[in-house]
Amino acid sequence: MNGCTKCGTQFEDGVQFCQNCGMKRGSPAVKKNMSGGAKIGITLLALFVIASVGLYLYGSSYYKQAAQVDRVIKILQEKDGEKLVKSSQQMIHQLL
Repeated sequence: MNGCTKCGTQFEDGVQFCQNCGMKRGSPAVKKNMSGGAKIGITLLALFVIASVGLYLYGSSYYKQAAQVDRVIKILQEKDGEKLVKSSQQMIHQLL
Protein backbone atom coordinates (compact mmCIF):
# COMPACT_ATOMS: atom_id res chain seq x y z
CA MET A 1 0.00 0.00 0.00
CA ASN A 2 1.76 3.15 -1.19
CA GLY A 3 -0.95 5.74 -0.57
CA CYS A 4 -2.82 7.10 2.43
CA THR A 5 -6.38 5.76 2.63
CA LYS A 6 -7.64 9.06 4.03
CA CYS A 7 -6.04 11.77 1.90
CA GLY A 8 -4.34 9.84 -0.91
CA THR A 9 -0.81 11.16 -0.28
CA GLN A 10 1.93 8.72 -1.35
CA PHE A 11 3.96 7.20 1.51
CA GLU A 12 7.74 7.25 1.52
CA ASP A 13 9.58 4.03 2.43
CA GLY A 14 9.82 3.36 6.17
CA VAL A 15 7.17 5.92 7.16
CA GLN A 16 4.49 4.67 9.57
CA PHE A 17 2.20 7.74 9.47
CA CYS A 18 0.99 10.01 6.67
CA GLN A 19 2.99 13.22 6.66
CA ASN A 20 -0.02 15.12 5.30
CA CYS A 21 -2.91 14.08 7.59
CA GLY A 22 -1.32 11.90 10.30
CA MET A 23 -3.28 8.74 9.46
CA LYS A 24 -1.50 5.50 10.43
CA ARG A 25 -0.18 3.59 7.45
CA GLY A 26 -2.37 0.62 6.61
CA SER A 27 -5.32 1.83 8.71
CA PRO A 28 -8.52 2.00 6.72
CA ALA A 29 -10.49 5.20 6.94
CA VAL A 30 -13.39 4.67 9.34
CA LYS A 31 -16.79 5.81 8.14
CA LYS A 32 -19.48 6.25 10.77
CA ASN A 33 -22.94 5.08 9.82
CA MET A 34 -25.90 7.20 10.79
CA SER A 35 -27.91 5.74 13.67
CA GLY A 36 -31.52 4.67 13.17
CA GLY A 37 -32.78 7.49 15.38
CA ALA A 38 -30.97 10.10 13.34
CA LYS A 39 -32.40 8.71 10.09
CA ILE A 40 -35.92 8.75 11.52
CA GLY A 41 -35.44 12.29 12.83
CA ILE A 42 -34.20 13.59 9.49
CA THR A 43 -37.06 11.84 7.67
CA LEU A 44 -39.68 13.30 10.02
CA LEU A 45 -38.17 16.76 9.71
CA ALA A 46 -38.22 16.53 5.91
CA LEU A 47 -41.85 15.36 5.92
CA PHE A 48 -42.82 18.20 8.27
CA VAL A 49 -41.15 20.80 6.05
CA ILE A 50 -42.78 19.38 2.90
CA ALA A 51 -46.22 19.29 4.56
CA SER A 52 -45.82 22.85 5.89
CA VAL A 53 -44.84 24.22 2.49
CA GLY A 54 -47.71 22.35 0.82
CA LEU A 55 -50.28 23.63 3.29
CA TYR A 56 -48.96 27.17 2.98
CA LEU A 57 -49.17 27.08 -0.81
CA TYR A 58 -52.68 25.59 -0.72
CA GLY A 59 -53.87 28.16 1.82
CA SER A 60 -52.34 31.11 0.02
CA SER A 61 -54.08 30.18 -3.23
CA TYR A 62 -57.42 29.28 -1.61
CA TYR A 63 -57.69 32.51 0.37
CA LYS A 64 -56.60 34.94 -2.34
CA GLN A 65 -59.13 37.68 -2.87
CA ALA A 66 -59.76 36.67 -6.49
CA ALA A 67 -60.43 33.05 -5.49
CA GLN A 68 -62.88 34.13 -2.79
CA VAL A 69 -64.72 36.43 -5.20
CA ASP A 70 -64.92 33.60 -7.75
CA ARG A 71 -66.46 31.31 -5.13
CA VAL A 72 -69.06 33.94 -4.14
CA ILE A 73 -69.98 34.56 -7.79
CA LYS A 74 -70.36 30.82 -8.36
CA ILE A 75 -72.63 30.52 -5.30
CA LEU A 76 -74.72 33.49 -6.44
CA GLN A 77 -75.11 31.94 -9.88
CA GLU A 78 -76.25 28.67 -8.31
CA LYS A 79 -78.77 30.64 -6.20
CA ASP A 80 -77.91 28.56 -3.14
CA GLY A 81 -78.69 30.63 -0.06
CA GLU A 82 -77.24 28.17 2.45
CA LYS A 83 -73.86 28.12 0.69
CA LEU A 84 -73.91 31.93 0.51
CA VAL A 85 -74.52 32.26 4.25
CA LYS A 86 -71.83 29.71 5.07
CA SER A 87 -69.32 31.39 2.73
CA SER A 88 -70.13 34.83 4.16
CA GLN A 89 -69.65 33.57 7.70
CA GLN A 90 -66.25 32.12 6.78
CA MET A 91 -65.16 35.43 5.21
CA ILE A 92 -66.31 37.41 8.25
CA HIS A 93 -64.53 34.97 10.55
CA GLN A 94 -61.30 35.49 8.56
CA LEU A 95 -61.57 39.26 8.95
CA LEU A 96 -61.99 39.04 12.72
